[in-house]
Amino acid sequence: MILSLLRFLLGIRAPRVNYYAYILSDAWRRRAMECKRRAGWRCSKCGRGDGLQAHHKHYRNLGHERQSDLQCLCADCHKAVSR
Repeated sequence: MILSLLRFLLGIRAPRVNYYAYILSDAWRRRAMECKRRAGWRCSKCGRGDGLQAHHKHYRNLGHERQSDLQCLCADCHKAVSR
């Protein structure tokens, strides 16, 4: 958080991250699992507990997401919000 604030104040942008390589990485898997755990293993839209996915609300912090940048959704709700 402090590093993000410092980057913001200095106008330093985080290096670009290759989305597809990142989504296949262990770092993303860990972050997505934490998102699901924090959501109580339930979709934040409909409450289902199967087919859960971590959804990026935006991509500004790709590779350096805060948990508030992510939302736990089931596959159907993820598809609906991604249209």
